[in-house]
Amino acid sequence: MQLVLLLCYAITAAAATDIISARVYSKTNLKGSYKDVHGFGCVNITPSTFKVESIHLRHQTFCYLYPAKNCKGSSIYTSRDVDDLRLDPTHSIHCFDNSN
Repeated sequence: MQLVLLLCYAITAAAATDIISARVYSKTNLKGSYKDVHGFGCVNITPSTFKVESIHLRHQTFCYLYPAKNCKGSSIYTSRDVDDLRLDPTHSIHCFDNSN
């Protein structure tokens, strides 16, 4: 029985990383090139030359945006799209599923 539960947990965790929780854009107003943020957890935005200027969130998702890699430093909370992040450097993001 425990093996079945462990297998179910592993499958669920793997599926959660395939979800696009957010999309960050290189220009304001959700324009320009973009990077997808996969899964729920801390994700570093790479390459370091990519500058986040706006973000679109998946339905029923909220995120914390961090100025440093590995979700370090003070965070900015958002539960909806943000059209202009030019004054808020973002190098890592931690998203959460809010569907429950």
